[in-house]
Amino acid sequence: MPTAPAVALALGVLTDAGMLSPLDGDHAEARTRSWHTLLSEDMTDKVLATAVRLLAAGDIEIYGQVKVSDVNRAARRVRSERVRDWRQRHSLPTGRRTPFQQAAYLRGFLRAVGDGLDEVQADRHGRAAMAQAEQVASAEPGTPLSEVLARMDTALNAGRLPWARTLPPARPVAEIGCEPEAATGTETGAARARAVLAALTSTAEPP
Repeated sequence: MPTAPAVALALGVLTDAGMLSPLDGDHAEARTRSWHTLLSEDMTDKVLATAVRLLAAGDIEIYGQVKVSDVNRAARRVRSERVRDWRQRHSLPTGRRTPFQQAAYLRGFLRAVGDGLDEVQADRHGRAAMAQAEQVASAEPGTPLSEVLARMDTALNAGRLPWARTLPPARPVAEIGCEPEAATGTETGAARARAVLAALTSTAEPP
């Protein structure tokens, strides 16, 4: 969630650009509090600032005055463009993960890239997302792996990063993607089928 000062600054920029009605005193403070509550939970100050610049420059079409939903929409575009630009210049980290692990890892990794984090920090998010997905799959062996990934997508679309509270320590860029090789000799036919199903879903990029 963006900090209150960042929200106040964003509202000031939008007001100066004529995209919000000026408010004074308690009314301005109340608007700041309400926007702070309604902006996407995972929006960083950096994403908010870039989203506001897009709106103020007229790069995002709006109707009437700027609304919270417009800023959230602009933030999604900021993330999407950052991920696209990163992918044009880099190969996706793969390591030796199972298809399910890779799908979960990339959901965390690419969301962090979209938030403007570097590869080292994005790797922390990727590993945390993968660990959480594995914990859920282990605790609910009857749940298809595709459903576990779908839950992650639901959280992301709602602006939540449930793994962000337990990020692992950072590691050098050279080690990113170098997980121990996943054991496959003891996999059952059902487990392999679940991994294939997860691989099919892993082609969809997180928002």
